[in-house]
Amino acid sequence: FYASGHPADGVDLPAPVGLIKSTDAGSTWSVQSLGGKSDFHALTASSSGVMGFDGVLRVTTDGKSWSQGGLSAEPRALASAPDGSNVLATTDNGLLSSTNGGKTWAPLASAPPLLLTAWADSKTIVGDTTAGSLAISADAGRTWKTRLATATSGQAIRASRDKAGVLEILVVTDTGVLQSRNDGSTLSELTS
Repeated sequence: FYASGHPADGVDLPAPVGLIKSTDAGSTWSVQSLGGKSDFHALTASSSGVMGFDGVLRVTTDGKSWSQGGLSAEPRALASAPDGSNVLATTDNGLLSSTNGGKTWAPLASAPPLLLTAWADSKTIVGDTTAGSLAISADAGRTWKTRLATATSGQAIRASRDKAGVLEILVVTDTGVLQSRNDGSTLSELTS
């Protein structure tokens, strides 16, 4: 896991933490870089590296050295395709896409206004709209199916496909976790 932010009281990490990493499912964390310097408000990782926004877009392939990207609009969230070939940024100016590691960005004009996005695979994108419902693209953002299940107050979103090809969507809200295993037409409370 990669994360950023500010440590809780009594935690032995710099404030802000910079880029931190856990290799044991979040039990322990180590500072990779920018400890005491950066608080990434948007962060995404793929097999190509990590991209974060802390007032400017920063990109790293090794977690240590960073280059600056070309995103001028502040993203609400960033989402990388699994292989890092495409990164999405949800912004006040709409959904933006980069296919060159964040150097340049172009609007995905067909996308509905989105707060959050997640890639399920190299073509399938799931989003939580500003209207509080799910939206899904099966063609890497060219077209969208909208007005699906209601997902108000979404804080985070995740999408994946199982071995049978079933799309699973998880939405973390301020009251719990919602799950869909029916292409987003309904969401139900995930219970343990």
